Amino acid sequence: MEEREEIRKDVPVTARRRRYRSKSQRFWKRYGPTIQFLLICAVLLAVVIFVAVKLVSAAAENFRPEETTVATETPTEKETEPPTEEPTENLADQPVGGVIYLTFDDGPGPQTPRLLEILDKYGAKATFFVVNTGFASTITQIADAGHALAMHTATHDFAKVYASEEAYFEDLHKIESVIEQYSGQTPKLLRFPGGSSNKVSRSYNKGIMTRLTQMVEEQGYTYFDWNVDSDDAGSSRTAEEVYFNVIRGCSKREASVVLMHDIHSYTIDAVEGILIWGLHHGYTFEALTSDSPTCHHGVNN
Repeated sequence: MEEREEIRKDVPVTARRRRYRSKSQRFWKRYGPTIQFLLICAVLLAVVIFVAVKLVSAAAENFRPEETTVATETPTEKETEPPTEEPTENLADQPVGGVIYLTFDDGPGPQTPRLLEILDKYGAKATFFVVNTGFASTITQIADAGHALAMHTATHDFAKVYASEEAYFEDLHKIESVIEQYSGQTPKLLRFPGGSSNKVSRSYNKGIMTRLTQMVEEQGYTYFDWNVDSDDAGSSRTAEEVYFNVIRGCSKREASVVLMHDIHSYTIDAVEGILIWGLHHGYTFEALTSDSPTCHHGVNN
């Protein structure tokens, strides 16, 4: 017994403790370092992947400005280039051909004789809603060239013209007399100053347009508005703008009544191009008659 006790005393303490370690403790003791190494490797791999993704994204971003520049430069260049005839080829796909009534308000004026020469060059007819501007001899030229003479106003003074129904017809009969005197024709076509849809007349006489549109027809006149506006009395101040406004409007319909003003040189400059475009696309240019489309607007007073 004494010999066995001596043997037990000689066994190291650490050896005796191994007998009491659990399985998990033994597992981590054996595989712990390996697992730690693998975890470190996984973290490093994740970092590498993250950095790679960032680098790829940055490279992609570097290419986007170049693509954007190409996309935005093209329209800018087109906007600065002068328009050519090419875009207009697509404007008359539907319909192709028809009739265009070029109408000119507020003349005649110094530019009107040049306009007559251009119209004559292409065999085109137009309609002139004249004002008593003092160019009486030009009224004779318009009639001799076979164009239609129609009444706009003697004074073009809205305050006077729309003061009352009596005032309107007094003004109308004055311009009617001027046309008769210098052309030998009795006009029956007219256009209200500002068109039948004008709202400015409200300031002078409420409801006068509703009454006048009925009264002129009762007295045998035919009034015309328009369905294509050249905008030459608005914001358009170049021949190019007037040209494109007109052909865009005419390309959408078979019968176009175009509002223009022969007192503007840039309008006259646009006419030849309009005639060339229209003839090329099968349109004819005619003068208005009582049977032509009146294109009445909605009355707003």
